Amino acid sequence: MVVLVPLRESVNATTIALLQLLVVVLVATFFQRWAALTASILAAFAFNYFFLPPLYTLTTAEMNYIYSIDGDTTPQPPTEASRGIQPSAQGFPTQLLRREFTTVVALRNFNP
Repeated sequence: MVVLVPLRESVNATTIALLQLLVVVLVATFFQRWAALTASILAAFAFNYFFLPPLYTLTTAEMNYIYSIDGDTTPQPPTEASRGIQPSAQGFPTQLLRREFTTVVALRNFNP
């Protein structure tokens, strides 16, 4: 993983991450489970330490590369204040028609 450090200025961070993923997949294929787990954890930390600004720290300036949970771990149902649009304001004369339309959209978006 450290071998890729000279490529830092000329190659995109996504390409380096994919190369590290390839190394992790090869380790998982040819070695035991603990070796694959160790390789994946080391790859994540090496990617953050060597390739993401600010360099040589385990913090990151970009929100795309943060490895933590946002802290809100319990799901909450939407409240009237948090909804962007009320169901009554969607333009359907009956609730049954709105449900049918939602079902059609869900079936159209289904991608097995």
